[in-house]
Amino acid sequence: MLSDNLGVLFAGRLAGGVSTTLLFSVFEAWMITEYHRRGLATSDLRLSTVFGYMTTLSCIVAIMSGVVGDVLVATLGGRVWPFLASIVCSVSAAYLIVKTWVSVREEKERERDNAQSQGWHDTNIGSSRSRTTAPSQ
Repeated sequence: MLSDNLGVLFAGRLAGGVSTTLLFSVFEAWMITEYHRRGLATSDLRLSTVFGYMTTLSCIVAIMSGVVGDVLVATLGGRVWPFLASIVCSVSAAYLIVKTWVSVREEKERERDNAQSQGWHDTNIGSSRSRTTAPSQ
């Protein structure tokens, strides 16, 4: 154990429960939003199929994590090693998410910037045409 303090252990258990609940509910909400935002509802890919694959993959990862945890305990001789390994995995995943995922807000800002620059481009084209065209009399 990393701590012998019962209060710290209870707080850790509570934080783990809250974070697990948030992990699943927030991810599922994001998945549904992205599915509809990208227009996948009109494709052959059904949302139930995506969640089915997600559940299957989650079960496979859970089994593999148990095996890796057992190997860590047997090899390194302490029950704390699987938890330390999970910290490394969590930090690595957080780094990958921060570096590779684009948030909805960032994507909307890019779309707005593109629309504004396109509007500026169209305005400049229109104004240059009006300046070069001779007035009709």
